[in-house]
Amino acid sequence: MRKIFNIILMILSLLTFLDAQVKTAKIAYISSQKVYLNAGKAAGLESGDTLRVFRGSSYIGAVKVEYVATHSASCQIVDKKTEFRKNDSVRLPVHTVARQKPQKTKKSTQKAVQKKRVTQAENPKKILTTRVRGYISGQYYHFSDGNKKGYTFSQPALRFRLRIDDFWREGFHFEINYRTRYNHRQRRLSGGIPKTEWQHRLYQFNFSYRLPGAPFQFRVGRVISNALSGVGYIDGALLQWQTAKNWFIGGFGGTQPDWRTSDWQTEIQKYGMYVRYEKGDFSENRTAITIAASGEYHGRIVSREFLFFRGSYNHGRRWNVYQQTELDINRDWRKLRMGNSLSLTGMYMNGRYNFTRNTSVSIGYDNRRNYYSYETRTIADSLFDNAVRQGIRFSGYTRLFKDYRLAVFFGLRDRQTDARLSYNYGFNMSKRRFFGIGNVLFLSMSGFDNLFANGINPSMRLSRRFRNNLYLSLNYGNYFYQFKNSAGSRLNQWLRLSTQLELPVRLYASFNYTYDWGSDIQGQRIFLELGRRF
Repeated sequence: MRKIFNIILMILSLLTFLDAQVKTAKIAYISSQKVYLNAGKAAGLESGDTLRVFRGSSYIGAVKVEYVATHSASCQIVDKKTEFRKNDSVRLPVHTVARQKPQKTKKSTQKAVQKKRVTQAENPKKILTTRVRGYISGQYYHFSDGNKKGYTFSQPALRFRLRIDDFWREGFHFEINYRTRYNHRQRRLSGGIPKTEWQHRLYQFNFSYRLPGAPFQFRVGRVISNALSGVGYIDGALLQWQTAKNWFIGGFGGTQPDWRTSDWQTEIQKYGMYVRYEKGDFSENRTAITIAASGEYHGRIVSREFLFFRGSYNHGRRWNVYQQTELDINRDWRKLRMGNSLSLTGMYMNGRYNFTRNTSVSIGYDNRRNYYSYETRTIADSLFDNAVRQGIRFSGYTRLFKDYRLAVFFGLRDRQTDARLSYNYGFNMSKRRFFGIGNVLFLSMSGFDNLFANGINPSMRLSRRFRNNLYLSLNYGNYFYQFKNSAGSRLNQWLRLSTQLELPVRLYASFNYTYDWGSDIQGQRIFLELGRRF
């Protein structure tokens, strides 16, 4: 354990360098799914940058840059503690400072243009700015079993993620996402769960060419398809051609990594192709449609073959709809098992309407189901739960006053074999400036009721972000449920203290302490992390 953290500290020290002054931008516009900034390439932003969002000194979320213009950028929301607002501050990463060009007078600009023409005539190759981003961190998790049943568990881990953009020529990228951890249990739990074990996971390791507007793009290595859901990771290649304006054709092929260990294997092969249509911008109207066919094979034996349909439409920031459908093609053993040639294994639809910037409602329909593959073909129907299930979910959000926000949801679920519907419900409310600037109070309540049991899960969190990049939160919650076919009930409670500290030279540290007590669990949990972003 000590050796592992010594190695981590050595790596962190090698990656450490002095930070530049913090630069900020502002949120200029917010759509239903995107955030638009008043800064772009001129400020040093590039696609893939992850930016933290602040309101005053309070951290409220993070966004990832997708498309960049000279003085603007559109971003995807990757973390949101509360609803974003226009003019919220966005902190630019340190590496953008090095990208920015100094301001020039009109006279010096003319000279620069003339010099640029001469340089391009002598050397047409574009001078690239290679960008490196990612993080490395060491973690330690420990659970101490207060019930003395031998469930004490500890787990040191190392995470590493690296992305290099434009490292050879413009549009060429390299990515690696890796995690390793060591599990140590007080006792052996079962034949399949040893007392000690190493677990290594390589999530991504690929080389790609993805230049916006280029007619041909590719990814090679361990990749995950953005065009298809359900395909998962492949060890192989993904190719895409832009055949006409707004039209794309793609194909992929390779093998499936072992889902248990993430190791390389060649037993399961995957192949597929898709057609994609995209038009418009999220700030106005945008349409995106994907039609695909995919197959998985164990040698000459079919594992799964299916058709995939996905479509979305955004009408500016007013409303949007989304649908996704998977239709399995059954032949050979799959036809015998399913009893038909075609089966609908997945359908999901969702619609959202924004009455105002601060009030919205949404409704969704979910009919996604389990499906048999080569690896699950021997599971009994009773365990696999082959019954049809479908559900509807309603949700709403509103900003009541300046610092109050409320969200509610209600869902119904129907299973073919059940005599009655199951439902779940809940709400959460937040209050900013709770007895002081920087304090946030968050209240949450959820519950369920089905054929066998019902229960509730209330929780409360009080948090504060300090000006010196220190974040503290205190959380209490419990989970109570009772069985309908007996008088039995269970109550579990927890109290959690969390802190995160942003240190100089882009280091960060976090600590969580949780105390659990109740009917099913008694003990203490500790989580530590020390890392560095680069």
